[in-house]
Amino acid sequence: MEFINLIIAFLVCILIGFIIFILTINIFIVRKPNDKEWKKIIGLKVHHFTTLENARKINMGDGYIHLKASKTLISKCYNWFRPSVYFFIDDGNTTKLMKYLNIKNSEHIKIIVEVSDLDKKNIRLRRYDNVLIYTGDYRGKGKIYL
Repeated sequence: MEFINLIIAFLVCILIGFIIFILTINIFIVRKPNDKEWKKIIGLKVHHFTTLENARKINMGDGYIHLKASKTLISKCYNWFRPSVYFFIDDGNTTKLMKYLNIKNSEHIKIIVEVSDLDKKNIRLRRYDNVLIYTGDYRGKGKIYL
């Protein structure tokens, strides 16, 4: 009986830690852009990286794309468990970004979307690494660089 109580206490501690982790991420790290941040990013471009195989599925023709939201548990933790598409904000240094992400041109395809083409109500910012999180699938304008 004592062993079972110990296991229950351990599981409760893990659950509380997980809840604190999720709350910390979603309240302090990821949130909607304020007016100042929105004005700063509205004229920028964002990058999404994928494989050649996925790029063929994404292209809808005529300059339109369909990016499907990631459904993995870890990726959903950053947005209250809602599937999302992840973009990297272009600060003018794509080489630095690709090096940071350990991406090689030959292995990944870059997709660029104008922030102004995204629906503001679906945007969250993860400030510590300059990531724009878009809630749900993105269907709209975009350019695929093969």
